[in-house]
Amino acid sequence: MIRLAIALLGMISCPVTTPISVMTRGATQRLAATPATSPACPVSNGSLQIVPPSPHIFGSGGVWFGDGPVYINLAWKSDTLAPARFSFSKIPIYSGQPWPAKTPVVAEPSYAGAVTIRGRALDATSTPLMFSNDHGPTDRLELQAPHDRPSAADWSFWATGIIVPQAGCYELQIWTVRKSEAIVFEAAR
Repeated sequence: MIRLAIALLGMISCPVTTPISVMTRGATQRLAATPATSPACPVSNGSLQIVPPSPHIFGSGGVWFGDGPVYINLAWKSDTLAPARFSFSKIPIYSGQPWPAKTPVVAEPSYAGAVTIRGRALDATSTPLMFSNDHGPTDRLELQAPHDRPSAADWSFWATGIIVPQAGCYELQIWTVRKSEAIVFEAAR
């Protein structure tokens, strides 16, 4: 439903950006073409009902985004409203650069397989987002589920972060062995 809304917005009034090719697991994957400019950022909506509270998941019980089997939490978002919108001023700046904003990732207990996440600005530049994890900054997250869970009945969890360079509209593309999906968020001024 999210991609349909984005596609409709793009057909109605917005030019589209050129997709970014990605080489992952031996196959070429592309970020979906989405609106390059629009009067408003077509943000995704999340839910408080997706990830149950759990002591091993940072942000569990909060607003999570995605259609599954993988979900993302915008942990720097200071409210529990559904839209993926937050204040860019909430992200701390160190040495003149934005600090990686905490972005926990989870996978449903039943999901086993690869997860790839990439992101970019939804403007004329299509600037790739950088992620932080245990191995330093990267332009993509390559994850494998199951991961970091106390039992087979628990959700997989990854503590990651996104380096959001400035206020703007951004897209995260999530690929799993089952499907791909896009999550759009806005870092408002």
